[in-house]
Amino acid sequence: LYNVSANYFDQSGILESSRFERITLRVNNEYQLNPYVKLGNNLAFSNTKSQNPPGVIASALRMPPIFGERDSLGNFSDPTFFGTAIGNPAADLFYKSNNYTKGNRLVGTVYADFTIFKNFSFRSNFGLDQAYVRNKSYEPEFEVSVSQRNADDRLSIGSFESRTWLWENTLTYNQVWENHRVNVLAGYTSQEFGDESFGGSRAEFGSGQDELLYLSYGNDTTQMNFGGASQWAMVSYLFRTNYTLFDRYLLTASLRVDGSSRFSPENRWGYFPSFALGWNIAQEPFMNDQKLFDRLKLRASWGVVGNDKTQLYASLGAVQGGLYGIFGPDEALNQGATLIRLSNPNVRWESASQTDVGIEIGALNGRLTAEIDWYNRNTSDILAELPIPDYVGSDGNPVVNSAEVRNRGWDFSLGWRESVGKFKYNVNGILSTVANRVQNLSQGREEIFDGGTAQGDFATRTVVGQEIGSFYGYQVAGVFQNAEELSSLPKLGGEQVGDFRYADLNGRDASGNLTGLPDGQVNADDRTFLGSSIPKLNYGLSLGLEAFGFDFAADVFGVQGNKVLNAKALARFGTYNWEKFFFDGRWTGEGTSNTNPRITDGGHNYRMSDYWIKDGSFLRLRTLVLGYSLPTNLTSNIGVSRARFYVSGTNLWTRQEYSGYSPEFPGGNVYTVGIDNGSYPIAKTILFGLDVSF
Repeated sequence: LYNVSANYFDQSGILESSRFERITLRVNNEYQLNPYVKLGNNLAFSNTKSQNPPGVIASALRMPPIFGERDSLGNFSDPTFFGTAIGNPAADLFYKSNNYTKGNRLVGTVYADFTIFKNFSFRSNFGLDQAYVRNKSYEPEFEVSVSQRNADDRLSIGSFESRTWLWENTLTYNQVWENHRVNVLAGYTSQEFGDESFGGSRAEFGSGQDELLYLSYGNDTTQMNFGGASQWAMVSYLFRTNYTLFDRYLLTASLRVDGSSRFSPENRWGYFPSFALGWNIAQEPFMNDQKLFDRLKLRASWGVVGNDKTQLYASLGAVQGGLYGIFGPDEALNQGATLIRLSNPNVRWESASQTDVGIEIGALNGRLTAEIDWYNRNTSDILAELPIPDYVGSDGNPVVNSAEVRNRGWDFSLGWRESVGKFKYNVNGILSTVANRVQNLSQGREEIFDGGTAQGDFATRTVVGQEIGSFYGYQVAGVFQNAEELSSLPKLGGEQVGDFRYADLNGRDASGNLTGLPDGQVNADDRTFLGSSIPKLNYGLSLGLEAFGFDFAADVFGVQGNKVLNAKALARFGTYNWEKFFFDGRWTGEGTSNTNPRITDGGHNYRMSDYWIKDGSFLRLRTLVLGYSLPTNLTSNIGVSRARFYVSGTNLWTRQEYSGYSPEFPGGNVYTVGIDNGSYPIAKTILFGLDVSF
């Protein structure tokens, strides 16, 4: 058997001068050498090219709206009238987009299956993922303003090579008796990842012509270089037993033992067992005469899984070289190194134990399907990089096992499919609930603050009994309308008429203990929990239709009950640009607004408060597909078994309350989820295609 396919993909990004192009070739083969040996391979090779513009999302949001891209003379406009921290994003796109990446990647597996004796089989599978990427970036000499300039043009060239291989070996035993079935599997796997990078740069080329953009044309006295490598490995032992009695009583037991080089030798190994029971009620004799259920199954399971996905050398300190500084009496260029991350030899596996109880239902001749599950998941030793004081002198935060968290809830799914003549349709819905609670904090901590804002506040606070990474700050009680309110109502200090008035929620008694009662002043004790980025409800609905050669599919997904932090609006360095929700409702005099403050350069209005916390709920049309398949009596004459034209779209429509591009933000750790610092918009995509099978 064989399968050969090729794919070409070309897409321009949302930002100007961004583009991605990819060519992929896939080859899958399978060879049955004899009744006992089968060989196969699945291979894919891809060649990619991309143009990488600078990150200008945040600067575009801050650009004063009274400035255009260019002034009346055709020069890039200089917005630094409102502050030197502001740059012209159009100028950055123009000068800094000569940045290209090319790469090749080979991903594939080869495998062999052996039938040994009567009941034994052995499978060996070797997978490889190897990539080579080369980047070339040139930034010319330019000046838009004193803070947006490049005194010397510079060319940087770098290469990155990575290789991951995975070797899996499993031995399986199968035995069937009259009313019993047993399947036993034992396996050994090993995996290794390694990468290496190097590159260099020179300045003063004197010309930006592409044919002269090679390092040898630059000034050799400006030469700089870099290089580095990393490596990671894991070995695993696998054991699993499946037992079935009378086709209705099911038992599964498994054990996985993993050893990861990310941890020190003392904490290298993790042990992860699991057990599952099932009762196929529909196969019971007392169900023989019923016509309603095709499938009725009760199941329960418990298991532990591990996570080592953290920095490659989390248990070791990290020192970075290749750093340069000018100092000394002759102001010479000196090379040096510095500590960039502290070690933590005690860091160990993160583990999650989960209990599930559920029921599966199939009824009415397969037309109705349903599943209901209750789950309880406890995640302990959560791996995270937690902030440390700046005076420690480490550029990065160490990795620690930080907390234990419980997630508990229900999963529901319901489906219906029907076929009437040439018309077929199916509808499926899912709904999940989650209740998140912190059970314990490690490292002797009583609280974890994280997610620093531009004003120096932390955005989240994690304590036992609350949700992990909960937003934390002041509650806005209104706006100071006049001098009388300013003098009589509690305040932080330094407020003026038109500024936020924060709620006085907590005071201290004579012994210094918090009372939970107002004390006539506002300070750090009055901060409170402001919501969580974790949705309380996830839901989705999919629909499929087929009739007379046409097919249609749609998928929607949504979340409810979560909050997001509009940190990009919270960051204020001057009065130059504002989001519409803030500017239109701003306070301009007594009685004009009791929800939005006056516009200021700084002050307490931009402290972390519930004013910047927004509803993160959304409903999104994730996919929409419409296709048409030509009749087989037309295609069979030319040796084609199927020919289908289609058009599809992704992320075509989103309903959201949040004013940002999207309420979903990538990056961050579990303590900083839901913070929008100016994330890249989610793209809408429309595809036109043709599927042909021979």
